[in-house]
Amino acid sequence: LNGPAVNGGGGESVFAMRLGQSVRLRFVNIQPESNATFELVRDSLPVVWRSVAKDGFELPLAQAVTGASRRSLWPGETFDAQFAPTLPGTYTLRMISDKGLVAYERVVRVRK
Repeated sequence: LNGPAVNGGGGESVFAMRLGQSVRLRFVNIQPESNATFELVRDSLPVVWRSVAKDGFELPLAQAVTGASRRSLWPGETFDAQFAPTLPGTYTLRMISDKGLVAYERVVRVRK
């Protein structure tokens, strides 16, 4: 592949969701030397997700918090977030390189 792999591939179509549906997203940075930032945005602004796991372990309730959907990971780190959209529309899931360039982007469409 010439770039990031998602679910084992690199040419995914639009990801479709229904309003109120919840998905668990797992982010893994397997780059050898660089950090990567993952974000989920709507209208260029981060939306809200809930942190649920770090490096394969469920977070304690005190750490499983809801917040802005942006997370930076160093090589070898993993992070799981739960996303349940509250508005229909078009969202964008991105991986941003340590140089600030968008290395991966996927459209998420949420319908009523």
